[in-house]
Amino acid sequence: MNFSVHIDDELSRELAKLVKRLGVNRNAFIAQAIRQAVEQHQRLEWPRELLDAEPIDVEPFESHRGKARGVRFP
Repeated sequence: MNFSVHIDDELSRELAKLVKRLGVNRNAFIAQAIRQAVEQHQRLEWPRELLDAEPIDVEPFESHRGKARGVRFP
């Protein structure tokens, strides 16, 4: 798929220097950068199984505060 992306002149110059130094094709570099960004954002999302899970009825954590008195943690 082809599409256009407009970037400012300074970023374009920096990109040109970078791909030249790395010895890679500009389009391939941009495609890889987008791929990595998409994968990173997908990892940050909650799994569908967790989002679809039904809530369970549990006592709030704070309800146990008084029961833990006298317990010391190092």
